[in-house]
Amino acid sequence: ITNLRNRLLDSLRVCGDEEGILSAMLLGEKNGLNQEVKSLYQLAGISHILAISGVHVSLLGMGIYRFLRKRGIRYLFAGGLTAFIMYTYAVMTGTGISTRRAVGMLFVFLLGDLLGRSYDLLSSLGAIVVVMLLDNPFLLYNTAFWLSVVAVFGVGVMSELEKNFSADISNGDTRRLAKIRASLCMSLGIQLFTLPIIAYSYFEIPIYSVFLNLLVLSVVKYVVGFGALASIAGLFLPWLGSGLLFPAEVILNFYSKLSEFFLSLPFSRLLLGQPTLLRI
Repeated sequence: ITNLRNRLLDSLRVCGDEEGILSAMLLGEKNGLNQEVKSLYQLAGISHILAISGVHVSLLGMGIYRFLRKRGIRYLFAGGLTAFIMYTYAVMTGTGISTRRAVGMLFVFLLGDLLGRSYDLLSSLGAIVVVMLLDNPFLLYNTAFWLSVVAVFGVGVMSELEKNFSADISNGDTRRLAKIRASLCMSLGIQLFTLPIIAYSYFEIPIYSVFLNLLVLSVVKYVVGFGALASIAGLFLPWLGSGLLFPAEVILNFYSKLSEFFLSLPFSRLLLGQPTLLRI
């Protein structure tokens, strides 16, 4: 597994991952990450995309599972193979907290699909939180654990609220508006629910991050998708890997420009110091 990880990292570097962003996003390798880019993402409130989390796992894991199911492969084999691949991926990327949480929730989905049960985001999150805390109770004092869990909790709560206000969809325009509203609720949920933890841990709040994340999260799947394809293609045909990496690099450059723009706006960061727990 370590050898494969190193080969994929070398492939990304050869294909053009000059700032190390994709190496961090896809393989958890942050040693080569450009510190200026890292600081820019942190100040703008989008540093969460550098962690391997639900976006990566859902795109890769669900992509593999749906591909196998569409080929007529049975639930048990498709789910088992997907679980094995994603477990291997988690180990290869260092089994970070957000990765374990995301892969664990994917396992719950796969098990539910096998048993013919519907998937509930908040129930799945609760089950995985219990398992993780039984394994290591000291995670209760880990900021990364709190941010990972509360971000998903915010998405789950806001999704339920959004459903309650959704009307029947009858035409294409309404469908597009509903999709935009759902994306906005997801971004707002992440920001609102993680806000107290960010203020307590980092002493400041990025004011415009809810709008920035709305733009960032809408296209991050393309960054992950093209980056993953480029890393694999680069193992055999570096020129093909470079071509596949180009769209991801364009989007990442777009992220940097957006972050700089939002940080240049008035009141872009609110410096609070560390609020007391009672005040939070």
